Amino acid sequence: MNILFRKINLYYYFCFFLFTVQLKAQCNGTSLNQLINPSFEIPVQTNIGNNIITWPLNGWNGFGANPNIVRTNGGPSTGGPNNAHQGVQYLDVVGSSADFFQQFNFQCNTQVFFSGYFSVRDNRTSTGRIDLLRVNSNNTTTLVASSNQLNMPSTANIWYLASGSTVLLPGTYRFNITMGEDSNFDDACFSFNYPIINTGSYGPLCENSGDITLTGTPTDSFGTWSGSGVVDNGNGTAVFNPSGLGGTIVQVTYSHFNTAGFGCTQSTNITVNPSIIPIFTQVPSICSGATLSALPLTSSNGITGTWSPSLNPAVTTTYTFTPNTGQCANTATMTITVISPEINQSSATQYFCQGGTVADLLPQGNDILWYTSLNSSLPLDTNTVLENNVVYFASRIINSCESEQRIQVKVFTNCEIPKGVSANGDGLNDWLDLSFMNGVELQIINRYGMVVYTNSNYYKEWNGKDINSNSLPSGVYYYVIKNTNNENKTGWIYLTTD
Repeated sequence: MNILFRKINLYYYFCFFLFTVQLKAQCNGTSLNQLINPSFEIPVQTNIGNNIITWPLNGWNGFGANPNIVRTNGGPSTGGPNNAHQGVQYLDVVGSSADFFQQFNFQCNTQVFFSGYFSVRDNRTSTGRIDLLRVNSNNTTTLVASSNQLNMPSTANIWYLASGSTVLLPGTYRFNITMGEDSNFDDACFSFNYPIINTGSYGPLCENSGDITLTGTPTDSFGTWSGSGVVDNGNGTAVFNPSGLGGTIVQVTYSHFNTAGFGCTQSTNITVNPSIIPIFTQVPSICSGATLSALPLTSSNGITGTWSPSLNPAVTTTYTFTPNTGQCANTATMTITVISPEINQSSATQYFCQGGTVADLLPQGNDILWYTSLNSSLPLDTNTVLENNVVYFASRIINSCESEQRIQVKVFTNCEIPKGVSANGDGLNDWLDLSFMNGVELQIINRYGMVVYTNSNYYKEWNGKDINSNSLPSGVYYYVIKNTNNENKTGWIYLTTD
């Protein structure tokens, strides 16, 4: 193997200092990569590998007496080292092959800077170039960027800079050094500005917790959010609404790319717990004035909380249950109906000329109860015969709730229909008085069978005139009285107008 040795002289040291200063101006990313080669470093470095370190990097400032026999991608080769190193050192080429590379993998759009210095050996012309190659899935490569092509004259001890910069899309790339047979290479640098994109962390959230704000870093108009339930604000923030997403893990994504394409996309997961509906047994309706026991503070499915407003058994009220925090539970409501039956008095006095029973009293109905006193607790049987000149008391009952007030009705059962009307204006018996019958239907018929007067709700209105308010002649008239039970009572009455 033909091994070429490094030549060192004062001019070299001057050039060496010169290109080291120049290199830092050309390779100025926030991070860079180096491989430490212990066989070529003085003092010997113990850490060997692909190390990401922060710029600036202090270069190697020693010198070596042995040539740098290199390995390509971990195997013996006549090419250069498979990892570039920024610092003061030669790369001498062994044999006829003169290519070597270092491989990187980027997850984001990354701005990279690359550079290195080339010189010729043995007063022979040579070439040099730095390429960036994308490694495809089938292990082929595609050229994505190159430095300036160096075609160096045969003059020795002059170092030429090759450099470039670009933005790389996510993927695997090679920093590839291509050298002519009669060339040296030193001060390789591959630095990069790797975008720091941060989504932040969120959750777990409750489905009913309401909107939250997502904030990406950097926070500016170049950042955009996407994902289910996400509404982007256009300024690096977004609104996330978990409603309808309960029981899922939602991936939200923040993308930040500047006008040069430098940037990245990062995602984070938000766990959205489903909302639980508290389950309570419905409290039955209660009667007005009854005592209402406290509502349960724990649902049958284990949700704890409080009720509002305070219990009010006086009126029908809808109560709201608010769960304690941290339970992912919805509010619940319960309407408790307060039954307050009312009863309206239809007549203070009722007449039953042919007798009657409790069932005949007004008001009537299955929800009406009649009593013998205002405070009696035992209602009367509906078949109870009514007594004359007695006051009866009625209340109304709905769903076992009884009205708090009772009406009173005085009953007369020994009434008689008058046999005559003297409509002469003397104030005595001028009207047919049936008020004791409580609004019956009355017809007055003359001796020829003609209806001369009618009233469907008669009390005390007929004074011997017909339906057209004309005075009728004295004589016998017949009446038909229909009571509230549709029972007809007939008879005669004598009208005198003198």
